[in-house]
Amino acid sequence: MKKDDVFGKKYALMCGSSWFHGQLDNIKIYLEMRFCKCKENSWPSTFEFLPTKNQPMKPLDELKCISSHLDNILSQYEQKVNFILDGDQMNIYCDDQRIRELIQFLKVKIDNLKVKIASQPDKFRMYSY
Repeated sequence: MKKDDVFGKKYALMCGSSWFHGQLDNIKIYLEMRFCKCKENSWPSTFEFLPTKNQPMKPLDELKCISSHLDNILSQYEQKVNFILDGDQMNIYCDDQRIRELIQFLKVKIDNLKVKIASQPDKFRMYSY
């Protein structure tokens, strides 16, 4: 991307930020549905978890994987933004603060769920993926 293409940079930053928000929102929804046992009618009834392999995954291991995935998302986000900005300063089109706050929120939520699962392991079943 050319350094003087201001519109292109703004557009790329907004698109990239939207994509990362989508990824983080998906994780948030998954955590709510999988671990928080939200009300039945809170989410669309057609939603289901589709297995990808036959090995059961322990809930704590699953949370560790999700936490690691959040680290990967943050790393991808930083790489993408730095590539687009190409040395320019961060700006509002990056939505940097909200993305970092959402990642931090999800990390705290995962840590709280780990404590909850460790104290009540019988309430959480293993899923096959």
